[in-house]
Amino acid sequence: MKEYYIAVFKSKNYAMQIFYTLENHGYYFFNLISTPAQISGGCGYSIKFNRLSDIEYFRIVAGDLNSILQGVYSVERINGKRYYENITI
Repeated sequence: MKEYYIAVFKSKNYAMQIFYTLENHGYYFFNLISTPAQISGGCGYSIKFNRLSDIEYFRIVAGDLNSILQGVYSVERINGKRYYENITI
């Protein structure tokens, strides 16, 4: 069972800009988090969300995601360990 999803952006600024734009549009069910080291070695930010269909809200506020999005991952916890799977959107 997937616990949640994270959208990883090509830069920290993209993640922050999209997150605050989502909030300004009244979409408060997203969280700005540090990108897990297992996904990206840099110290960037990602956006956490609970349903894969919520990715549509990113399209509403950002339009073309290919230019700013590095990837979308599903996160699953098994025996206390998190597993990340890159998914195609």
